[in-house]
Amino acid sequence: MEKVLWIFDGYDEFLPHALPRLTKVFNSILETQHHILTSRPYAIDLPYTITLEIIGFTNENITKYVELFFYQIAKQTPDSSGETETILQFLKSNSSIWGVAHIPLNLELICSTWCNSKGFKKKALTLTELYHEMIEYMCRRHLRKTNDKEKDQGTDTVFKLCSKELECLECLAFRAMETNHSIIPPKLLQETERALHDSTDDDKSILNFGVLKAYDDNKKIGEHNPTKKQHYFVHLSFQEHFAARHLLRLLKDAGEDKRVATDYINKHKYETTLSPCTHFYSWSHCKIT
Repeated sequence: MEKVLWIFDGYDEFLPHALPRLTKVFNSILETQHHILTSRPYAIDLPYTITLEIIGFTNENITKYVELFFYQIAKQTPDSSGETETILQFLKSNSSIWGVAHIPLNLELICSTWCNSKGFKKKALTLTELYHEMIEYMCRRHLRKTNDKEKDQGTDTVFKLCSKELECLECLAFRAMETNHSIIPPKLLQETERALHDSTDDDKSILNFGVLKAYDDNKKIGEHNPTKKQHYFVHLSFQEHFAARHLLRLLKDAGEDKRVATDYINKHKYETTLSPCTHFYSWSHCKIT
């Protein structure tokens, strides 16, 4: 076993769900074998002599990216000149938003949403409301790809036109969280779509929405049917946000759905895997449409 390198990816997701017999084997490997372990920082309570952290953008990177983004936009839309300082002030006005802006994908979406949202610039936003704005931008982008209904439509109408895709993404994110999947197998995707709509005909619609990406492992090389590939949310924070939306939707129900959501929260409320999801529980501000 001296030439074997064990790689444990997602320790924070494994820890709360580990069976006792697996924990014993896992601990034995950690103590006696060469290994690499990846995790979110909050779950690590193990002594390591070498640690590396993926830090995303630095503060200086954020400023430079925003400057370059709006420099390019200004070439096409002169009205966008001078936006750099305004959006940087907005990002820094909320520590949570400033935190997610260090993720390159999120910063690109924030800048794109800023350019395409009329109300975005005129109010202070919570983190939940920011993701709501970004999802509205994704909805409008999705509608522009599929038809011309997006033009001049209000927010409520846009969300209504994308309600089927959003409901499926929310349910999928929650089911993935329930089953401890960050990589979503095709079966889970198909079962979710079938449970909601009695059909898998619209699988490609949510795959083209822009929030799921295909994961091509070696077993799937040459597979051209996207519904038969594994997928993952473009960033785990989007999976958590959609899962939170699903939980909130269930809690608004007066019947069995509310009991299911309440039981789930009570069962997992002390687990670290649920904590990021709860960041999006803005009970008085989160708008589910």
